[in-house]
Amino acid sequence: MQSQNPDRSWQEATAKAFHLHEWSFTLKTSGNPFSPAENDVVAEILLPGGQTIRQPAFWDGENTWRVRFTPVRSGSMRWRLLMNGKPVDVEAQMQMKAISPQALQGFVRKHPRLPQFVTDNGKTFYPIGQNVAWRTQSADYPTFFEQMGRAGMNWARVWLCHWDWKNPDWRMDRRVEPGWLDLEVLRRLEEIVRLAEQHGIYIQLTLQHHGQYSTRTNPNWAENPWNERNGGFLTSPEQFFTHPRSVEITRNKYRYFVARWGYSPHIMAWELFNEVEWTDAAANGKWDVIARWHREMARFLRSVDVHRHLITTSSHLEHPDLWAEMDYYQPHYYVPDIAGTLMGMKCTQWNKPIFIGEWGGVNPRQWGDEAFLRQGLWVGVMRGLAGAAQWWSWDTTEPRKWYTHWGSLTRFLKLAGFPSKTVWQPVQAQVLSDIRAPYRFAPGGGWQRTERYRFTIPTDGSAVDGLSSLSRFVQGDSHRDMCREPVVFEVDFAQAGTCTLQIGTVARSGAAITARLDGRTVAEERFPPAERDTPVNKEISFPVPAGKHTISVFNPGADWFTLDSVTLHPYAPPDKVAACGDGKSAMWYLWREQPVQARVRLKVAGVKPGRYRVLWWDPLKAEAVLSTLVTVSGAGLQVEVPAHERDIAGFLLPSGHRVSL
Repeated sequence: MQSQNPDRSWQEATAKAFHLHEWSFTLKTSGNPFSPAENDVVAEILLPGGQTIRQPAFWDGENTWRVRFTPVRSGSMRWRLLMNGKPVDVEAQMQMKAISPQALQGFVRKHPRLPQFVTDNGKTFYPIGQNVAWRTQSADYPTFFEQMGRAGMNWARVWLCHWDWKNPDWRMDRRVEPGWLDLEVLRRLEEIVRLAEQHGIYIQLTLQHHGQYSTRTNPNWAENPWNERNGGFLTSPEQFFTHPRSVEITRNKYRYFVARWGYSPHIMAWELFNEVEWTDAAANGKWDVIARWHREMARFLRSVDVHRHLITTSSHLEHPDLWAEMDYYQPHYYVPDIAGTLMGMKCTQWNKPIFIGEWGGVNPRQWGDEAFLRQGLWVGVMRGLAGAAQWWSWDTTEPRKWYTHWGSLTRFLKLAGFPSKTVWQPVQAQVLSDIRAPYRFAPGGGWQRTERYRFTIPTDGSAVDGLSSLSRFVQGDSHRDMCREPVVFEVDFAQAGTCTLQIGTVARSGAAITARLDGRTVAEERFPPAERDTPVNKEISFPVPAGKHTISVFNPGADWFTLDSVTLHPYAPPDKVAACGDGKSAMWYLWREQPVQARVRLKVAGVKPGRYRVLWWDPLKAEAVLSTLVTVSGAGLQVEVPAHERDIAGFLLPSGHRVSL
């Protein structure tokens, strides 16, 4: 039954905070149910606090419509249904149900003053998990989320991609008319949201990916149903950002997502794009167009999302206009030394939360290296960022059952009291040892212009400053503007040793390398052109006398090669260290390139004098190895490090704190 009597349109209901309230009703409509221009169905809700909101309804097949809403306050509320701006009287069935234990904490927000996340109840939210962009041949989301939940992981990044039947306007087996959405796909997505709620996972939902609108990088444009050649209406990938019809139906799609899943606190954020820098629009320099699209879509989402979910995107960080309306930064890094890249990030330089949304290696060996994985996970949490560094290769995690690495880390963090309401920031830490071991470092930049050409390599094992400004693509004449001069490393060998340059891949046009020691050429090699970019995985080594020297690397050839790493041996203490603290407690992680027998001490600055408990943790075995009481003087913490093969972690708490193992 439907009525146009506004006096009868208001209905009473009871709101229960952070519970799902769902109204189901029958409503006969005509035209496109996914277009608010034709069928604008919303619930107008008068909240317990007196605020009036409008929550979009969504069509769920035949004549069934639903409204989903999660109040943040309990009490009496009133609601009515509006269709195309006019009240309608319908008989609605309302169900109220619990979402999850975690949902009772509220939605994830930006902290009002600090670059971190909090839930509505004021508790710090620290995302730690991995990407699960699509299912694999051996596993789907029930398996992923169950295993992740058991390991204490709380974050996942899910792509709406057509090959995994998760893009509701693009199916591989049949055409979806532009402007319509496929209910079967939407229900698959709904099941993923339900699974996330069941296992305590917060989803960063990636709404678009670069391949949809790229002819160059992971291109899907040739199959895109909006491509004019496939019966669509776009003549080029770039038009996605500007064509009026594209903008309109994309907004309608996002509005539907808000209506259907916006109720859930387990949607941490709407991510507008994956790696938008790889679209054709970006390749052709149209960053103003891309930034304007992001700005307008973010404002639109905020206008319809009464639950106020966070909004982000993922891309390089060099375009501030792109990030102006985003709630947090999401860079991605695929580098040969993830620990070095993370150590080079300065959390204080950002005016909003930031964490690494994707990371991984540059060669197959790294993707299968558990030590490499642990370094990214553990160093990531020591850098004062708003979340952990989120591993990309879930299709490696699942078959190898690497969830135990996250389980070890999350258990350690819980014992250490992390996160807390106070801010954890990097603190100065130093490894002390009489043994000199190999010291490896690597450029931290990807395909970008090298902005810095001179680096001092510390002898104490600490991070090389500024490596994120050095591209690992050492350019030749084809892109000389991206690498204008030799890259120089200032070194100081305590004893005679060697320098090894690891060359990874060479461009198909060929390249060359010239290495000089104190201005004297010590190594030269030319790489001829080939049919394609070629992995060469070549080591170039030369001796270095004791003392201070400069080592320079230059490419006089036609095109680029990748400098995957530089190793100096023997050069620094056997361990590197990352540490952070909140003024009351501290934690740290030590790792080494290769096993070595060495006595090592750790020095952590900024620890106030007093009596403390230090607990040491084996990241691989996921167990405590030693717990001791120490007294800290004004010089900070100095403590003997237990013997370890590859890595070890520890934390410090005031002695009165109990640690339950």
